[in-house]
Formats: sequence, C-alpha cells, structure tokens
Amino acid sequence: MAVDKKYERRGVGRFLLLASVGKALKISDEVGCRFITVDSKQNSIKFYEKSGDFKLIKGYEKRNYPTMYFDVLPTIKEMKVINMKPGDFQLQKE
Repeated sequence: MAVDKKYERRGVGRFLLLASVGKALKISDEVGCRFITVDSKQNSIKFYEKSGDFKLIKGYEKRNYPTMYFDVLPTIKEMKVINMKPGDFQLQKE
C-alpha cells in the first residue's frame, strides 16, 4: 500500500489499511487467515503500530523494509462476541 504525497495526512492510508484488514477478516471464514504481514518502510512503522496494532518481527527492525504482522484471531473472536444475538445463548438445564 502507498499513498501519494498530496493525499498524506488525510486518512487515506488508514482507510486502505482498515479496508485490507476487513477484507482479510471476511475471507478468513472461508480460507483461514491468521496473520497479515507488511514489509514497512522505516518511516511507516509508527503508522502501522498506531493504526492497525501491527507488531515488528524481532530481528527485522534494522532492515530497510522490516516485516510487521497483525494477528487476526483476537479481532475475529471479538467480532463474534459483538455479533451475537439473543438466540445464540443456550439455557443451562438444572
């Protein structure tokens, strides 16, 4: 992903990132997706950490394009809780 300099600081990058994560979450039910990885520019590391909770892979910090990852599983679990309906709960028999 990249944003043209004239569109920086306008939310375009965050929108693209969230759209990408959303797409990965959507397909994860069908094909399985646990991690999203990016090879970030050094000056974009803070953006990924702040905007998407991406983590640097240890040992890659000093590379020109360090690899970062986002663990999709916690988000999927959280979304399942948010999307529950009253009928999803079962009454316990005594």
